Amino acid sequence: MAMKLIWEIFKAVDEAKSQKEREKILRQNDTPALRHVLKGCFDRSVIWLLPKTTPPYRPDDSPDGLTTTTLHKESVTFYLFCQAGVSSGKVARDWKQREREHKFIQLLERIPHQEALIVMEMIKGDFEAKGLTRLLTKKVFPGLITDGEE
Repeated sequence: MAMKLIWEIFKAVDEAKSQKEREKILRQNDTPALRHVLKGCFDRSVIWLLPKTTPPYRPDDSPDGLTTTTLHKESVTFYLFCQAGVSSGKVARDWKQREREHKFIQLLERIPHQEALIVMEMIKGDFEAKGLTRLLTKKVFPGLITDGEE
């Protein structure tokens, strides 16, 4: 079975009819990238070092599977864009803000457009997907959300 793109996993969760089905979908598609994105979306201790506005980027319009890369490869770079590490507990490089924003735009332009939209919602702090919640994430992946809030 081919690895699903992050947006495909989120769509499957959205279309699931029950909580048990949502949990099963997340468990079956468990990857470091999925965990990085969920942590970035729901862990309130993650502080992004980027503006909460959509940057001027050119979305990749390649068909799925034909983009330069995906979040499965690129999510490990999230630490470059936040104070507290989303991936591997690393800390952001000491970049000038302009350089950080430029690298972020490059990331958005490399990944599938649907994944770029998820990343932008994550950075803005307004991620929403029917059925995919902070509570569900905490239940399926205990210990992933470490901000101490319920």
